[in-house]
Amino acid sequence: MAVRTKGRRKIVVDGRHYIWYVTERHDTGGDELRVVAGDKSIHATYPMLSRFPLVFLSGKGIAEDFRHHWVRCPRFEIESAITPQSVKNLIQWALSNDKQLIRVDYWGNPI
Repeated sequence: MAVRTKGRRKIVVDGRHYIWYVTERHDTGGDELRVVAGDKSIHATYPMLSRFPLVFLSGKGIAEDFRHHWVRCPRFEIESAITPQSVKNLIQWALSNDKQLIRVDYWGNPI
């Protein structure tokens, strides 16, 4: 099944196609950025303006130890705005092998 693209933005990073969009979280009322690879190998959920920047990573393109877990990450939004450059930075960070990943709960506490 293909990734839904209607009403969502497209971006190409390092030759791979991704879909991204910002949606409202119904449980907290805050916004979150969601990024999905065109082949569904990577899914990233990034709550915007959270106290501690964190991202939920899943998909076969993510290291198995950190798949389906919240991890700390750099802050990607600039003054509460997500730009295509912010999305590109998130994707490149998620795919890089030279980062230290710290598993956390949704509130940013190490687990």
